Amino acid sequence: MFESKKSPFVVGLFVLLAFALSMGSPFVKFSQIWDRPVISVGKTKIYEQEFRKLFAQKMRMLSILKSSGALPSTVLGHETQYILEDLLKDIALKEELRTLGFQVSDRYIKQLITKYPEFQDGKGKFSERKFRETLKSLSLGLKEFLDLEKDRISKQRLQQTLMLQFLTPSILEHGIDKAVGQRRKIRWKKYDPSSIQNVTPPTLEELKTFYHKKEKFKAPLSKRVTVLKVSSLKKNAREMVQVEEELSAGNSLEEIGKKLNLYCTTVSVQRLKDVDKIISNNSPLSFKKMTYDKINLLNPKSDPEIVQNAQEAYVIQVQRIEPERLLSFEEAKPLLRVSWLKMAKRNLAKKQALKDKNKEKVKKMQHAYVTWLAPNKDIPEIIWNTAFKISLHEFRVIEKKDGIWLLYLEEIEEMYKTPEQLEETHRLLKEEWKIKAWYSYTQGLLKQYQIEIDTNRIENILQNQKGR
Repeated sequence: MFESKKSPFVVGLFVLLAFALSMGSPFVKFSQIWDRPVISVGKTKIYEQEFRKLFAQKMRMLSILKSSGALPSTVLGHETQYILEDLLKDIALKEELRTLGFQVSDRYIKQLITKYPEFQDGKGKFSERKFRETLKSLSLGLKEFLDLEKDRISKQRLQQTLMLQFLTPSILEHGIDKAVGQRRKIRWKKYDPSSIQNVTPPTLEELKTFYHKKEKFKAPLSKRVTVLKVSSLKKNAREMVQVEEELSAGNSLEEIGKKLNLYCTTVSVQRLKDVDKIISNNSPLSFKKMTYDKINLLNPKSDPEIVQNAQEAYVIQVQRIEPERLLSFEEAKPLLRVSWLKMAKRNLAKKQALKDKNKEKVKKMQHAYVTWLAPNKDIPEIIWNTAFKISLHEFRVIEKKDGIWLLYLEEIEEMYKTPEQLEETHRLLKEEWKIKAWYSYTQGLLKQYQIEIDTNRIENILQNQKGR
């Protein structure tokens, strides 16, 4: 629990900023005419620029949690998926607040921040200098700061409103009474589909059936770009003058290339690596990124733009936007094969888990003792949670994205608890279940609103970030 003497700025804003647990981005949404949102939840839309910033914030949060040892073991190795799911919940919560009409006035926020001890001088009065210095250290403008505070307070008000109505179901009370007085011995094993070898490749007919019934792959949105290569301006200024004269005469880049005997090509640009089709291999990565960013900003048929470095110069023009489309079976065949093999390996892993449901093989599985109030860091979270939901000598196969788990409850030891201990336990567990209830509420929002995710663009964005 936070001590009451600490200001809400300490327990709220810095957590919101440093760990990026905000419900949405305070940054101004920006999209070109050709652009489409990366994620849409109801009427809340997240464009590429905002997505990059939100994802980077979440990555910093995970890095801090990982270094402190507070990151759940189930997240390790699956950080990207965890961030995307968490980000989606944040956006859904922001849409919920918008739908419910939660509003916080600028006047209220301005009055509130004057009471934060971090912004007060030695006499307990608001210091604008300390306030400005703090915003500067956090690289925040005033509007961004106010938006963050509005989001934090709106979320806090919604959560308080919901939790005031929370009642622990009687069946849950009974379950708590039973669980807290037990120590359970469990055994478990994980089956990793990716480790399975010698999977028979799919036949052509199996792939066709898979394509029509299961999987649909899409070619993502891209830009069709014409590029004219010109000698470096420092070496041959006359050549560029000729190009500019031809452009002024209304000639296309293709016509100019033929007339002046310059290299000209037209390619589709979807991701950063596609720029390699345009720029020579010995060009620095920074130049390729600059060219890619320039292409992203250009609209179809807009005036040609020049990009150059010390060795070379290029005139680029976007011809058209190539919309997202479904891949034909022949185009999708390599992707289908990968997806089919992945599914086949997962089915084999589950089949093996079901086969191992016998007491002889149980003895070779990992084992540990668990109690309700003492989570064991050595036990995967999914195993610990499920351990209190199964009966004595019951097997349970658990399917998760990271693999298949087999769980077995071997023993239950009843432990004596005094009425005083049970009362304190109830109090603590009610608080814990309130947290779980809030989590379930935010999870439910993902089913309440229409969600659209451009997975191909997200993959491209993340791949480009890794290359930078």
